[in-house]
Amino acid sequence: MRKLESMQKCNIRVGLSVGLLLGAAFANAAQAGVVLSEQGSLQRGDRRLTNNEYYDTFTFDGTAGQRILIELGSVEFDTYVMLTFPGGEIIQNDDAGDTEHSFIRAALPEDGTYEVTVTSYEADETGGYNVNVTSDDTGSASVQSGSLAEGDETLENGEFFDTFSIQGQAGQRVEIRLGSDDFDTFLMLENPDGSVLENDDVYEESSNSALRAVLPAGGEYLVHVTSYDADETGDYRLVIDQIAVRGTTEKGRLQEGDETLESDEFVDTYTIDASQGEVLDILLVSSDFDPYVIVTAPNGDQYDTDDLEIGSSPAGIRMPLTQDGTYEIMVTSFESGESGQYYLSIGRE
Repeated sequence: MRKLESMQKCNIRVGLSVGLLLGAAFANAAQAGVVLSEQGSLQRGDRRLTNNEYYDTFTFDGTAGQRILIELGSVEFDTYVMLTFPGGEIIQNDDAGDTEHSFIRAALPEDGTYEVTVTSYEADETGGYNVNVTSDDTGSASVQSGSLAEGDETLENGEFFDTFSIQGQAGQRVEIRLGSDDFDTFLMLENPDGSVLENDDVYEESSNSALRAVLPAGGEYLVHVTSYDADETGDYRLVIDQIAVRGTTEKGRLQEGDETLESDEFVDTYTIDASQGEVLDILLVSSDFDPYVIVTAPNGDQYDTDDLEIGSSPAGIRMPLTQDGTYEIMVTSFESGESGQYYLSIGRE
């Protein structure tokens, strides 16, 4: 495992924080299985990351296939949370959609001790925070161990591959992670119609792969485990998390003739009536363009996000609601002129 003192955050900005009352962010903790619940403060004298952000760490014991939700909130600084696996892999999140509230939802890949790092987006930020880790019962996860080896089937360019099958339902969310210490992983998800989503590296500094998808239809989906280069072999671990979200799924398309933002990106708009205390859990996925989500609250406050997880292409917001009324959800792209099909999953808790 890399020493935390030498670790540097992937500082990809998700959005400009505009603040949010975070009391509702942790309302569900009492209703779920609490794995870890801590209050603390980032302050002068704390340990620092490479770019001089103060940080605190907490640990918990996890088991392979266990599903968890980490939520970090503060009204005093712009939060940033990291989860380090026993083997050293790191998942990290800045803002849960233009708020000062960070979250990570994950299916754990192995038994062992996991580390939660609480820090800030900018250097030298201080203040109080709440961090909770709870069991997440909104789906099921499986962990598969395997090996790419001589004699396996090969792709056209000579990469060995293994295939796993899952049964999916229309509108279901799926998160797949592939890791190996032996080769540079490459991950593919083949839909029933033969179309394929793929990922090389979950972020630039990683050789592991990850995919998030909203399944377009029911049926058999094929998960292909392979390598970036031909003839690579070695052991791997595959985690398939099938997430059941209470809410709606919209299939749409950004295209010529749509309304546009001031910066010329095409936009589709959806509305939802919601109540204070609810949590909106929004995921926008497209293989045609870089997704971007904007949510406008009843009082006009705007929350927006590009990448859900640092280095990933789907856009998402997990947003504790502090107002009753109509929320506007705008589907758009990161760059102007981008078009194509998308799936929008609007979960409510």
